[in-house]
Amino acid sequence: MLAKIGEYTINLAQPVCLGQALRAVLPSPPGDATTGPDSIPPQSNAYFAPLFAADPVRAGSFVGSTALGGPLNFFNLRLNPHGNGTHTECVGHIARERFVLSECLTRFFFLADLVSVVPERMAAPAGFTGMDEVVTRAGLETGLKAALTAAATAGLAAAAAAATDAGIEAGLAVAKSAGLAAAAAAATDAGIEAGLAVAKAAGLAAAAPAAATEGPARWATPKTAGQTRLAGPDSEPSANPTAENPSFPRAEALVLRTAGEVLRRNRNWSGTNPPYLQAEALAWLADAGYEHLLVDLPSVDREEDGGGLAAHRAWWRYPWATRTQATITEMIVVPDHLPDGRYLLQMQLPLMDMDAAPSNPVLYFLN
Repeated sequence: MLAKIGEYTINLAQPVCLGQALRAVLPSPPGDATTGPDSIPPQSNAYFAPLFAADPVRAGSFVGSTALGGPLNFFNLRLNPHGNGTHTECVGHIARERFVLSECLTRFFFLADLVSVVPERMAAPAGFTGMDEVVTRAGLETGLKAALTAAATAGLAAAAAAATDAGIEAGLAVAKSAGLAAAAAAATDAGIEAGLAVAKAAGLAAAAPAAATEGPARWATPKTAGQTRLAGPDSEPSANPTAENPSFPRAEALVLRTAGEVLRRNRNWSGTNPPYLQAEALAWLADAGYEHLLVDLPSVDREEDGGGLAAHRAWWRYPWATRTQATITEMIVVPDHLPDGRYLLQMQLPLMDMDAAPSNPVLYFLN
């Protein structure tokens, strides 16, 4: 099923879920040893939170479990959103004032940039020992530049295809809509070849083969710190590079992948000093206009940071210029086959008057 939003065509029949399922130990029928208290299903966990659990309601002779002979399933759930898998949080997570997610997040569809960045190894901050893995501003800038290059390259291919016997005008229109001003200007009476030559000279053509050859194997072996999934030109990106190009719509969400899905799915992060994001990187993303950040890590801050929460504060600009509409989603899993670039993001989550709630972000491919 296809839908149109502006210049984009969206394939709604191919959703890609980034959320991790909440799994609990359920009661077993009498004599069934396949499930039970000793068969804890795999699930993500962080900060030593109690595991997600489901217990049948009991009242007199009633039991809310068909496995235990009850007429239906009727369970109480025990859940810690921050520690039990994929969740979305608002500034209420760190604020002294009352902010709840159901009031901060009031829209649920956004253009999103998917970026892959390998954290850099660096010394722990003052007061701590050892080495940390950190996503830096430089790494994010490089990753975002590559992702947008990939999106622009896709637009270039569409422009070339459109330049058929109907004339060069169709190709120029598509090129302009994709933001390829240099290609459009060069596509004169000599035909589309001139425009393609300019785009190739700018390094745009390099992104397409890189996207095709990297694939899931990109995450199979360690790479150089800061290396990204796609290659791009050496020009410096602006803060949210789409802002300088009105014909290439600004994305409101950034999806960050730091490792392959086998290293992120159903992982117990507690006490492992997971990778985290540099506060400067979060400040840069906020200045760039991104309002929704999704990461495959348990937190944007260091597991033990003395309560500073510098990255959270930089992202929400709390308490000096609080961005109440901004959210952070943690412990997502990005499938290996998904290339960096531009997507439509749908945020799926229950309405809860809390600072956070379990969530299932969904990406849709754009053409």
